[in-house]
Amino acid sequence: MIRLSAASPWICDYLSQYPVLFDELLDTRSLYEPLKKADLDAQLKILLAQVEVQDLEQLMVILRQFKQLNVLRVAAADIMGVIPVMVVSDYLTYIAESIVGHVVDRAWQMLTDKHGFPPAPRQFPTGLRHTHHPWQYTDNTAIGFAVLGFGKLGGIELATALIWIWYFCMIARITTP
Repeated sequence: MIRLSAASPWICDYLSQYPVLFDELLDTRSLYEPLKKADLDAQLKILLAQVEVQDLEQLMVILRQFKQLNVLRVAAADIMGVIPVMVVSDYLTYIAESIVGHVVDRAWQMLTDKHGFPPAPRQFPTGLRHTHHPWQYTDNTAIGFAVLGFGKLGGIELATALIWIWYFCMIARITTP
């Protein structure tokens, strides 16, 4: 911890903001090994399985701690030179993708648990390619909504977001009677 703190004042500030992370400093094997996307998804799935579907407060606590812990791992590995600088943004993106994916799944579960499955529209928008028909609401695999973002997702620039928003708006106009 002394070497890590001496190498980066940011780590000291980060730990002072989130003291719950001090326990992570005890095991340097996991501290300096940021998780890949599949491992992050598996870990978050286990953590979220302990939270009731409608418990939004506990969900937010778990998501915050998950993000803080994994950002600390990436920062520690970067600062100590364990991972190359070029992959730092990849690891940050894995964290963001994992959280967003699980939040979308949880939002869908909360929505359908509270209000039931939405009815299917009469006509499927033409010109879209899908591996399955997303408007058949038979289970939680075809949810029919998306997350749109601007700026960065983890470390990847979302420069095409405006194009996609225009595309979605055009589809909505075409399919609206």
